[in-house]
Amino acid sequence: MVLFTWCMLFNKEQMADKDRCHDSSPVTSMCHCFVRLCAHVRGSCVLLPCLVPSFARLPWFLFASPLPSCVPSINVTAFTCLVFCALYLSPVCPLFIVGSLLVDCCMQSLLSRSRHHVFLFHVLSGFYPSAQNVTWKSTNFKTILTWEPLPTDYSYTVEFSVVAKDKQRNSNCIRISTTMCDLTSSLTDLNACYVADVLSEPPLGVTSDLTEFPYTSSSRFCPANDTDIGRPDFKLDVSDDKKKTTLYVTDPLTALFKDDHQLNIRDIFLKKLHYKVTYRKNKSSGKKVFISQTNVIEMTNLDQGESYCFNVQAFIPSRSNKQLGKLSQTQCSDDDKQSIFEVYSVGVIATAIVLILLLIIIAVVTIVCCRGKKSALKTEKEGIPLRSI
Repeated sequence: MVLFTWCMLFNKEQMADKDRCHDSSPVTSMCHCFVRLCAHVRGSCVLLPCLVPSFARLPWFLFASPLPSCVPSINVTAFTCLVFCALYLSPVCPLFIVGSLLVDCCMQSLLSRSRHHVFLFHVLSGFYPSAQNVTWKSTNFKTILTWEPLPTDYSYTVEFSVVAKDKQRNSNCIRISTTMCDLTSSLTDLNACYVADVLSEPPLGVTSDLTEFPYTSSSRFCPANDTDIGRPDFKLDVSDDKKKTTLYVTDPLTALFKDDHQLNIRDIFLKKLHYKVTYRKNKSSGKKVFISQTNVIEMTNLDQGESYCFNVQAFIPSRSNKQLGKLSQTQCSDDDKQSIFEVYSVGVIATAIVLILLLIIIAVVTIVCCRGKKSALKTEKEGIPLRSI
C-alpha cells in the first residue's frame, strides 16, 4: 500500500543547503520524520528496473519545496520511461529492509539538462488498517473475539495469551478474511485472565518485507468471571394437597467437553453455583426472592390453593461482576379460577379468534350460495309449462 506519494521539484544547488533540515515547512518535516524511520540510503541503495503499470492510477501531489540535503536522493538520467525501485536497508541489520522507494522517470519532457529535475517518488510500506472495536463475546464459555471492519486487500491474525505469558495462535484464526475468531477451545484455564491482539497482515499467500504489523489489543477477559450464564430450564410440580411446589432446575450446558462429555455450569462452578427464584402470585405484581444452592427447590411458604408464577436464574455470589445469569421463561402453577388470558398467551388467543372468524365467514358464504342455488332451481321449475296428457 502507498504510505506517501511525493512528486517533488527540486534544485540541484538548493539541495546542498543543509540548513533546510531545520526548516519547519510541512514537506521538510515529513521528510525528516521519514528519514528518522528509514535507514540512510547512501551506499545501501539497490536500483532495480521494473514495470509497474498499476501506479498510473495513483494520485500525485506536487510540492514546490526541494528536499533538504539530509534526505538521501537518487539522481537518475533517463531518456525512456523507466521505473526504478530503491530498497532502504537497516543500519543495524543490513539484511533487514525497512522501506522501498519507486522512482518513476516517465517525465521525459522535464528531464532536460537544466538544473531542475522532476522525479516521482512512491514511498511504499506494508501498511494495513488496524482492527477496531475488539470485543469479547462469551455465553456459557462459548467465547468469540470480534472486531471491525471487514478486510479488503489484507487479512487478520489473532494472537492470545494468559496475561504476561507468551503469545499463542489458533490455527483457524491466521490470515483470515472474517471479523471473528472462536477461542473456546483455546482458553483452557478458565480461572486465568487472557488478552488478545488482532494483527492486520497481508492476505494469505502474499509476502511482505515487514516483520511487525499493526495490531489492536483487546481488554482483559477472565472466562470464569466474565462469561454470561444462559437461562436455565425447570419443571414445576405442585403437590396434591397444593401445600408445596417443587422446581426441578436443569443446569445450562456449556460449550466445553471433558472425556467426550459435555460439561454444564454445575460441573465448572460446583458449590459456587446457586439459583435465584423470583416468584409472585398469579394476579399480583408483588415479587419475592428465594435463593437455593441445589437444583431441586421446594417452595413451602406459599398460600394454599393460590396460583404462583416463577422465574429462575443462575446466581454466582463469588463473582465480582455478572453474578446473575439470564432469566428463565415464566411458568405458573394451575389455578381453577384462572382466566383464559392467564392460561393462554395473547398470540394463541388471537390465532384462535382469527380461525373462528374464518370458519364463520366460510359457513355464511356456503349457506348463501346454497340458498341462491335453491332459489334459482325453484324459479326454473315454476317457469316450465305443464305438458298436456
